[in-house]
Amino acid sequence: MRTLLFLFCVTFIGSLYSADILLQTVTTHPGKTVLEFLIGEERIKKIPQWDGLAEMVPLSMTEAMVAARKTAEKEHTTHVGLLKNASFRTRVLPDGSLMWAYSITFKDKRDEEASKYLYYLVLLDGSVISPITKK
Repeated sequence: MRTLLFLFCVTFIGSLYSADILLQTVTTHPGKTVLEFLIGEERIKKIPQWDGLAEMVPLSMTEAMVAARKTAEKEHTTHVGLLKNASFRTRVLPDGSLMWAYSITFKDKRDEEASKYLYYLVLLDGSVISPITKK
């Protein structure tokens, strides 16, 4: 029992010091809501890296778009519209290293003014990060 309690305490205290890293910020218009894409420091170590020179990217653009659409449809069911934008670029990590990821944006069907979008970040392991609204 003491061992279990000790492991719980170590895990809990460790989680307090596990830093989230900001990978991207998006400011929406016209509401000017700020969206942030965060990832845990430990999770970054598990993501496949690509140096920009290798012949094959670990995850294709098509795979990234499919993964983002599946996540969007789970979160917003019938509100996911057409693909608005897809890009592949680096993000600078706190240690100065680079991490490649896809930014995928879909039109939100609920918006009649055509100004609302659904934003996602897809990592090279195929995992999708949904944004959180900055307070």
